[in-house]
Amino acid sequence: MAPDRRTRPPRRHVFRLALRAATSKLTTVICRAGLSQDTHLKPFDSMRSATARQPFAPHSSGRFFDAGDTFSDLRSDASEATRHIGRASAFRGNEEKRMLKRLRTGQKMAVGFGAVLVLLTAMSGFSLLQMRHLEGQLNDIVDVNMVEQQLAMDMRSAANQMAILNRDVLLQEDMNQLQATRQALVTVNQVYDTAETRLREMFETSPSTLPEESRLMKLAEEARKAAQPKLDQATQLALNGRKIEAAQLLQGPALAPQLGWIQSLSALAEEENNMTRDTAAQAQASLKQAIILTTTLAITAILMGIAAAWGLSRSITRPLAKAVDMTEALARGELGTRAQVDSRDEVGQLLGAMNRMADSLCGVVHTVRLASDSIATGSREIAAGNIDLSQRTEAQAASLQQTAASMEELTSTVRSNADTARLASQLALSASTVAGRGGEVVGQVVDTMQSITASSRKIGDIISVVDGIAFQTNILALNAAVEAARAGEQGRGFAVVAGEVRVLAGRSADASRQIRQLIDASVKNVESGAHLVSEAGSTMTDIVKQVHRVADLMGEITAATEEQTLGIAQVSAAVQQLDYVTQQNAALVEESAAAAGSLRDQSSRLVQSVASFQLTAPSESANSDWDQPLLAHG
Repeated sequence: MAPDRRTRPPRRHVFRLALRAATSKLTTVICRAGLSQDTHLKPFDSMRSATARQPFAPHSSGRFFDAGDTFSDLRSDASEATRHIGRASAFRGNEEKRMLKRLRTGQKMAVGFGAVLVLLTAMSGFSLLQMRHLEGQLNDIVDVNMVEQQLAMDMRSAANQMAILNRDVLLQEDMNQLQATRQALVTVNQVYDTAETRLREMFETSPSTLPEESRLMKLAEEARKAAQPKLDQATQLALNGRKIEAAQLLQGPALAPQLGWIQSLSALAEEENNMTRDTAAQAQASLKQAIILTTTLAITAILMGIAAAWGLSRSITRPLAKAVDMTEALARGELGTRAQVDSRDEVGQLLGAMNRMADSLCGVVHTVRLASDSIATGSREIAAGNIDLSQRTEAQAASLQQTAASMEELTSTVRSNADTARLASQLALSASTVAGRGGEVVGQVVDTMQSITASSRKIGDIISVVDGIAFQTNILALNAAVEAARAGEQGRGFAVVAGEVRVLAGRSADASRQIRQLIDASVKNVESGAHLVSEAGSTMTDIVKQVHRVADLMGEITAATEEQTLGIAQVSAAVQQLDYVTQQNAALVEESAAAAGSLRDQSSRLVQSVASFQLTAPSESANSDWDQPLLAHG
């Protein structure tokens, strides 16, 4: 039954209070470093004097942070937050241990890495906020303070330039130079007016304008109003030629307002310069704050990461070490060893499964011990019976082997006769086949000789045609020679050609006569060979008939011998089959005897092997009946 919530120990409440205090301190540190109460940055507020600064996020004590706070305050707040975290961790120690034991390995890793990631995310967010804060300060320096400082310096420079030009008017005699100086005064006045207008607009529109700046600006405007009319009057007097009166005016009534004007502008420029310098110093201070706080958060994240890694490692390695010890004990045969399961993760499930496996192994080994003795006794009896059966089977197999040997000799003799008759029949068939092929070849030779005779006659006819062509060519050559002789000197070349043609025609006629003689002799020889081949074909036909008769007789002899061989082979096969079966039985009996002997030996070794297992823990083995080794029966 679950305990009542009201009776739960207050450790969780103490942890929550400590964690809440640590969170509050960290929030205060971050807010004091750069976040306002409404989560908006106010980069311009930190640039002003202490009298005009607007507060940032409230401190835990109720006061507001400003640039006057020291870094020691931030460090103390961060240290206090770390102490709160330590106290919370101390109060939460046992609770976390119990919680970790209930978590799975993946959940433990998610919790450890998640805490580190949360701190890293907080550190990254704080760094981004500080960079935005520094960006605002730098933008304020560049876009506001430096611009205001430059405008104030431009106004002071213009005022000094006007004072110089007013005195130049007194020293110049040339009217053109006076007009140029007057034009320069107008230009300088325009420059001053432009700078004054821009500076006034910046003071009016900027929310960070200090009262001191407005006061100095107003003082400079009033000083100009007091000095400008007198300076203009002195310039006009000088242009009208009344330089003595102008000099008296500049050195008298106009001197004090002019000096006051320039001094007010110098004070304004100095104020802007000081503000720029103060803002830069505060930016450096903010950077140092960011470095300190980021380093603090980084160290905290590292320490938490180390703690998470250490805790996660112990929560995994210690149960694994138990599993290894139990596995080694099981490997040594100590089946009574059990591991204490105190977690619900995968390693705890593994230890539980190993305990159940050890229980199952104990039951199996106990059953094997009880059965091994019975197996050993039965195997000895089977081995003795198989030895007797093997001896009787071997004697029967020896008798059958002698009978089979006699039948094998008879079968071998008959098979040899059959093989000889079969070989003679094959030779006769081969001779008949060869003779038939010889007759066919002779017939082909006769046909070939007849073809050669016909071809020779055709060649003789062709030679006759060639001889006629040569004769006609000779006649044509004679006609050509006659015509060339009639042509006289012009036909001499043609006569030479005709003579060559006659020579060639004569040679062709001689060659055709020689070929005709050779063809006639060849035809006579071919006719003689054809007659001889025809006689050889008749002789081969008689030989083929005789060989076929011999082959038929040998086939009959071979068939009779094969029938005799088949009968003897069947008798021999029956004897061999009987011998084979007997040999198989003998071999089977021998194998059975060997298997029985092997079973006897294996059962003895099984008894010895099972005896090496301890079915109870080593401390309980003296009182256990299971761990008594069974003696192997020889």
